[in-house]
Formats: sequence, C-alpha cells, structure tokens
Amino acid sequence: MEMPKPAFHRACQACRSVEINSDELIKSRDMYVSAEGGCVLCALILKSFEEKGARQEDAYNVIRFATQPSMDDVGSMWESDGDRTEKVSPLRLYELTWESNRSRIEKHSSWALPNFMRESDADKKIEFSLGIYTSEDDPLAKCCIPSRPISTDVSSEETFKIITTWLQECLLNHKQCHGWGKAAQKLPTRVIDVQYTGRDPFLLESSEMYGNWIALSYCWGSSPTLKTTTQNLSHHHDMISISSLPQTMKDAVEFTRRIGYQYLWIDALCIIQDSTEDWAIESLKMASVYGNATLTIAAEAAVDTSSGIFDSTNVFRQQQHIKQCESFNFSIIGTCPHRAGKGTLYLRESLDFDRSALAGYLSKRAWALQEDLLSPRLIRFGKAQLYWRCKNQESMEVCPTRALQFDRRYLSSHNHSDFVNQTMNQNGTTLSSWYGIVDDYTTRDISVPKDVLVGISAIAKFMSEAMGQAPTTYKAGHWEHDFCQGLTWRRSHASSLPLIRHAEYIAPSWSWASISAIHMQSRRIYNNISSDEGSTFYSDAVIIWIVIETENNDPFGIVTGGFVTLEGLSLEICLHEIPSLFLDCPEGAVHVEKNAENPLFDEDLLKRHLIARECTGAHSKVLLFIVSSSSRWAINSSLDIGASRDNRNTLILESTRNAGEYQRIGCFTWAVRHGELQHQDWTVRRITII
Repeated sequence: MEMPKPAFHRACQACRSVEINSDELIKSRDMYVSAEGGCVLCALILKSFEEKGARQEDAYNVIRFATQPSMDDVGSMWESDGDRTEKVSPLRLYELTWESNRSRIEKHSSWALPNFMRESDADKKIEFSLGIYTSEDDPLAKCCIPSRPISTDVSSEETFKIITTWLQECLLNHKQCHGWGKAAQKLPTRVIDVQYTGRDPFLLESSEMYGNWIALSYCWGSSPTLKTTTQNLSHHHDMISISSLPQTMKDAVEFTRRIGYQYLWIDALCIIQDSTEDWAIESLKMASVYGNATLTIAAEAAVDTSSGIFDSTNVFRQQQHIKQCESFNFSIIGTCPHRAGKGTLYLRESLDFDRSALAGYLSKRAWALQEDLLSPRLIRFGKAQLYWRCKNQESMEVCPTRALQFDRRYLSSHNHSDFVNQTMNQNGTTLSSWYGIVDDYTTRDISVPKDVLVGISAIAKFMSEAMGQAPTTYKAGHWEHDFCQGLTWRRSHASSLPLIRHAEYIAPSWSWASISAIHMQSRRIYNNISSDEGSTFYSDAVIIWIVIETENNDPFGIVTGGFVTLEGLSLEICLHEIPSLFLDCPEGAVHVEKNAENPLFDEDLLKRHLIARECTGAHSKVLLFIVSSSSRWAINSSLDIGASRDNRNTLILESTRNAGEYQRIGCFTWAVRHGELQHQDWTVRRITII
C-alpha cells in the first residue's frame, strides 16, 4: 500500500517528532498558536476538544504523545500450552487533558489505558486518540510499532498474504489447533468442488469421501440468490455457472481457490432448499460442517448475497482512505528511546480493538451465531479490517503479526470467548456460557420462526458432548440437569418493551424459544443467573416428568409439542395485582415502581403489593409457582447486613381451563428472610405447564 508522503511543513516543531511513550506536556495556548500557524495536528486535536466542550479561553495541559502499550507490553511473550505467541494491546496516540481552569479535572489512575478500557466521565477528562502505524520495513516496525497500513482493496495480494500467513501459522505451529481442519475430515453430504480455476465449479455428492473444506457464513438478505433445488440438483452436479452466482458466493469461490483449497460449503447450494426431508437432516449437521471446516469465511460487511465479500468491505475501506488522505496526509518522525530506533510514523483515525466493534450484519443473524462459535478458525471480513480467530489467538489486520491481548473486563459480553475457549479446548463448559449464548441468540433475526431451536441446535449438540450429557437431556432449549434454574428467563426490567410470543407453535410456553427479544434494548433474558462466588442455587420444584415431542425424534430438532409436570409451592392471586415489569407480554397490567436495574422484592413488599390487597372484583386469577432459589449473605439490602437471604425465582402461570394445566406468562424474583415463607396461603401443588 502506498504510504502518505511526508509533509513536515504542515506540522509544528513539536509535532514533527515524537518520542514513543513520552508524557510530554503542552500548554493549550501554545497549541492554539501552532494551529493558527498552520499545524494540522494541533488544529485537529483542539477541534476534537472543542467538540467535547473545551473552550479556547480555558487553560489546560495536554499529554501530547502518551502511547500504549509500554515497551514491556509490546515485547511480552504469552505461553499457552507450549506455544509462544507475541501479544499486543492497542497502540494509539493519546491526547488527554486535565487541570482545566473552568473545572478542575483530576488525573485518573487509569489515564494510560485505551479508550475502551477507561471509565467514561466527561466531567473529569476530555480525551482524543489517533492511530499510529508504520511500514513493514521501517526501523520502528521491528521494535515498538506493530500497526501497519490497511489496503484499500481487501482482495489484494498483500491482504491475502496476511490471510494465508495467519492460516499457515495456525496449521503448522499452534498446538491447541492441531487436529482441527489439518487432517482430512469426512466431507459434508455435499460440497462445491472449486479446484480448477477457469472452470465452473460443481456440486459434489461426497459419498463418504474425506478432505478439507472452507465454509461460508453470510447473510442471505432480501436479494434473489441461487439455490440448489430438486429441479436443478442434477444440473448442479455437472456445473454451477460462475456467472449465475451472486457476488458473495463468487467471492467465496475465489477465496477458496486463492488459499489453495478444493472444497467449499455454502448452505444455499449444499442443502436442497425445497426438500423438507433434506433440510431436516442437513440443518442438524451444522456442528460438524462448521466445527470440522478448516476455515470459515464470515462475510460481516455484506448485507445480502449481492453485496459481495470483497466489495462490501472495500466500500468502507475506500471511504476511510479518502478521509485519511484529507485529514492525515502527513507523517512524523518517531523515536524509540528503549531500543534507539528512529523511523517514520503515520497517523489515522483510531481503530478500535474491541472485538464487539467488528460486529456487522452477521451479528444480527440467528444462524450465524453457531456458525461463528463452532468454527475452529474464522476470518471475519469486517467493515474496518480483517479479524482472525482460532483457538490459540486472535489477530487483526491493523497488527497482523501480533496476537491481540484484551482485558476481559472491557469486552462485549456477547462474543462468548469463554464458550469458545472452554469447549474447543475441551476444558469443560459451564451452563453460564449457555445462558449467555441464549441471551444473544434471542435478540437476533431469524427469517423462519420455526427454525428457532434448529438454529442453535449445533451449539446445543456440541455442549451436550462437552458437558457429558446425553442428547435426551436437552429439552426445547433447556437442560434437564439445570431445568428449574433454566425456567427463570424473563423480560429485562430495564426495558419498557414486552417480549414477543411467536404466533405459531415453536416450543412450550416455559421455553425461552417460545418468545423473541429481538426488539429489546437489553440483550439479556437471563438476568438472575449468576456465577458469583458465595451464591448457592437450589431447585425448589420437584420435576415429575418432562415430555418433548420433536420431528424425527431428534432432541435437537423442531419441537412439535411438550409439557413439564412439576410439584412445588404455589399461591393463587389476582392477575391485575401483578406489576407489568414481571410479565412476559404485559397488556395494561399495574406497574409498581422499582429499581429497574435490580427490581428484587423482599417478602414484606411481596405481601403488600401482591398478596395483602383486598380484592372484591371478579378478576382473572394467576398462579405464583416457586421453581428455584439462590442463597447468599445480604449486602446493602433491605435485610439486615450479614443476614442470610434466599431469593425465590417464581413463575407466573395462567390456567388453560384444563384442570391443573397452565401456561407461563411471566417470572420474577423476591427475597425471603432467613429462608422461611411467612404467608400461610402457600400450598404444595402438582401442575402441568404446556
């Protein structure tokens, strides 16, 4: 990639040279003088400050060139199962103000952390950052600047060199990744043979053949796309015309050929789309298709199949390049005092290293979640840059030769790195991972609601093996060994919007699969399940039996019916007494003001709001049914500090008019003093929930 030409005349004396990791202080008034004298960098920094509330008449200091990581961080080595991997945190140019005359801004203890690793407090500081990079042959590249320029064309030779380097490094040197996609695997039922460049690919019926393949994860979108059907299956066996493929599939073929692989798997072409029988069989094989693929291509920037893997990414790259040329078409001299290196630095807008910032269209697609999580290697074509992930490391195009080191506290909770690391490294999987995945999954788009459980079936199948659980213990999105706790999903109390119950039958009302949370502001329906130390969970209800009926008797398949029979403590009350925030799909229910972040009743409040009211009207009745509880010592609660507290997780059930049969309509949690129920009307009932 062509580097920006040096233009030192556009920078003031202070900006022409930078000592890496210095804490140089500059007075704001001096920067204004430089900006008026034509310094582009000073003007850019001051403009950013002013947009965030700083005023020219304020006097404040600026840390002009505070970069991260330190030299020790850059050169640190990380050992994982014998693999030595160089890791790097985000490297940026920082501008940070404090000690303003208008509002005293105290220096924060974490000022040297990157933007997304710092507490945001506009009243205490104003910050601005720029990305720093250099060319591969620059002296600074060998000692302290791992960031590189990003090509304007993601299909360029230099970009594919990065991709093939990542892949070969993983296949040859990553011990954690050995055995995943290196040795030949049993091929999926059908694959696309793309071996011969210049010829049209064709659909191959594998017939117990072995080989290696590339898988594609993409958005179908609303544009027409080529599919394999019963009518064209025979023709596709002979050839699939390149000219007939939508751009995303064309690019996938080109990608597979360029990295030297023969087989490609694309769901639209490898599953007979108008065959209910074939779809039912093949859609349940995603665990092996993506789990055994050598590499998965994630077309993150493509909104549909016509967008293309390369073009959809290049649009954003070229926009960024134009912006960079307009704002940062100059370079500065950089000096590394630790290793006596001197070279040329280039500036650009800061590229966020948080993985959640790479999320594109696939992060909204339900099917893509299992395609992402189950792939042992993934190359994500994001809008800003490429992102590599395998079991051993994660890397980004901006720093292609270094593995990224993230602080887990500041990562998005929905990238599920714990699930990937634990399951793929065979170190065990916790149910908290499952509940986190469900939180994410229920907020994603799925075009056919009936596919809700099938779309997560590959993850469920993978987890059943990782946890040592028989497939039959999986019950419509729930696990038999943690069934009562799994029943406690609920609408986020921070959201004023209701959940949406599917119009057609997807699962029993007690299953999270029976609802959609796609429109919710909060991405959590499992708010009350915690892995905090000091908490102990109990199943209070006795499970009599769980019955689930599925197509083809596959526990991971489409659910056609089911129920659970439980025995436990229950209490009948009037529906109109239930606060609306406790109902899944509320319609005009009474609202009780509670702390939206932690709306936890204690028993006194429960009795006052739900039980003790004298109701004289003929209102509809509902049943409160306790399914589970958690115990821990109370801290800053309505109970005495240090007192034992039991949180009771309670379902809200509505009668179906059949004796002893109910449907779920809500859930809430309340606290009991010293573990004992005080109200005498709680009685043991045996009920069935459909």
